[in-house]
Amino acid sequence: MKALVAEYSESLVAFRFHAHEGKQNYLDSFSDTNVRKLWRTAGELGLIIKLHIGPDSAGQVAGLAREFPEFTVLVDHMAEAQYGSGPEFSDTIRLSELDNVYMKLSGLNHYATDELLFESVIPFSRCVVDSFGPDRMVLGSGSPEIVDTHLTHWSESDRGKSKATICSACSASRALGRRQVHQFLWRRHQ
Repeated sequence: MKALVAEYSESLVAFRFHAHEGKQNYLDSFSDTNVRKLWRTAGELGLIIKLHIGPDSAGQVAGLAREFPEFTVLVDHMAEAQYGSGPEFSDTIRLSELDNVYMKLSGLNHYATDELLFESVIPFSRCVVDSFGPDRMVLGSGSPEIVDTHLTHWSESDRGKSKATICSACSASRALGRRQVHQFLWRRHQ
């Protein structure tokens, strides 16, 4: 990983832990020694720690996010809510208590079928995004209109923050460079 970051320092923005595909887990535990080493190395290299996890992993992730509060963590696809129970998803909501954890408003198409704006899951998405708030919510996929449709109760300014973060975090990685993108997200939770 260190060699890759050295070679691609201006374009490599994040290290992604892909913990599962559907109900098939690739990682047994985030407390595994090798997983912890990867987490630490990614964070020390200034990479955003991206997580493709289900709700069943949120409790373990919280432990690492607490242990390394200086590392920026971004949870993809609202933690794939469809693969967990209500009590498990409450661990996902608790991640919002950690200032270094961001949530990505994405993956709605994984469980909602009313494209393009997925209005059937507005009550759920509001619960999640309200927990994290406008400074730690990122639009991850789909149209920016999703933010406007799901978050009508937020001010235009707050909705704009979620839209701007993804533009900065993804598109600007090429224009600004990896370090500046990481610093942008880091400043958001200071």
